[in-house]
Amino acid sequence: MFGLCFILGICFFGSRCCACPQTKSARDDCFLKYGPDADESCKDLVQNHMACMRSLGFKI
Repeated sequence: MFGLCFILGICFFGSRCCACPQTKSARDDCFLKYGPDADESCKDLVQNHMACMRSLGFKI
């Protein structure tokens, strides 16, 4: 589930787990806040994070 860089707390340039930290943090906070209802409640934040990842060249 989590990448090696997340587990070790190390960010490697170009690694997915370290890209777009602002949108990732907002998305993760939303999932923690809404739990089972996160799919609908966090939809916009997920889309923002996906857009950020795509802008960096990640294919998601």
